[in-house]
Amino acid sequence: MKTQKFEKVSMNPEDYYAYNVMWSEEDDCFIASVLEIPNIKAHGDSHEDAMREIKTVTAFTLRLMKDEGEVIPEPLSKKNYSGKFTLRMSKETHKKLVIESTIAGVSLNSFIINKAIS
Repeated sequence: MKTQKFEKVSMNPEDYYAYNVMWSEEDDCFIASVLEIPNIKAHGDSHEDAMREIKTVTAFTLRLMKDEGEVIPEPLSKKNYSGKFTLRMSKETHKKLVIESTIAGVSLNSFIINKAIS
């Protein structure tokens, strides 16, 4: 079986950021935002229009931030994640989760992961 090779695609800086597009009843249009730079928004009559606009605004904002010497937020897609985080909770919640995970027959860690992704 042949292994298919993919060429590395050249991407623009704004392509690495995480975007969200939602319909706004109040504005009667789609509103797009970039998760790493929450103070910028764009809108459009369609999901695609809003996405195109937010990428244009993001590219402009990144160039402006660079020119002004501002700190440019690291895209979520470029960050390294350890797979670990500390979670604080009340003793009562901890006890309840241990009981529930024991009943389910899984570790507390697995139980919480399943709760988080479901």
